[in-house]
Amino acid sequence: MKGVDSLIFLRISLLVLLLLGMALPGSAGETAAVPSKRDPRDVTTAEAELSVDTVAGSAEDTQTRSRQVWVLKRRTTTKTPVFEMELEVPVLLGLADLDLQNWLNARLEAPLVGFTSNLRNHAEMDAQEFIADGMEFRPYSAHVNYRVTRNDGRLISIVASLYQYTGGAHGLTYYEPFTLDVKTGKLLQLGDLFAPEVNYKATIAQEVQRQISENPENYFSPRLEQGWEPDQRRFYLTDEGIVIFFDLYEIAPYVAGIPEFLIPFSQLRGVLMPGH
Repeated sequence: MKGVDSLIFLRISLLVLLLLGMALPGSAGETAAVPSKRDPRDVTTAEAELSVDTVAGSAEDTQTRSRQVWVLKRRTTTKTPVFEMELEVPVLLGLADLDLQNWLNARLEAPLVGFTSNLRNHAEMDAQEFIADGMEFRPYSAHVNYRVTRNDGRLISIVASLYQYTGGAHGLTYYEPFTLDVKTGKLLQLGDLFAPEVNYKATIAQEVQRQISENPENYFSPRLEQGWEPDQRRFYLTDEGIVIFFDLYEIAPYVAGIPEFLIPFSQLRGVLMPGH
């Protein structure tokens, strides 16, 4: 916690404890989303901790910032005879506007909790069908974790990894990205980062094509569809640039994982909106 005043850390630590009172999967906050009858062997635990990327900015400039934006981590685990889950949810702390902070946190939480709740519902329904047919049911599982890939006090970029296993040879992983402007409260799309008059899509497409051409054997043929344009949601930010990603099986076999392509900011000078 270098560069962070001990008093601030104590306050943050106390607030971490309060996170355990927030709605958790399996708690009252989720009751409407899942069946009301639960197996008595259902075990749900929760804990909260500071994430690795806790505060906006470097240790050198912390003293000059009037506000600091923290990213806390809330972890929940659940295990039943038909479903198991590990869920990490990012929680923002430190915004001056508490209503905006709560609204942003709800935007971060909803798709992650929804993913695990939906899979749990499917597990319980499918298990009943398997048992009725005299078949063995292998428990479904969901694992959600995330990375804070950029936090500069204005823009926070988080990419959540959502893994599900519903039988078969292996599970599937998806990305759920969030790039937030914490001053406006806007969940940014790719186009929001660029000046309106520039053809940023062509610039990105050319760079993705170039990187694919370096190792074409790792991708399906044709590599990209004619006229491909980057999706407005499938991106996240780092300190070095914009990362464009594709879903599993979209342009490469499963063994390749989720294809990611870093577009350096150095290649985007003159086309980004001021402040980005």
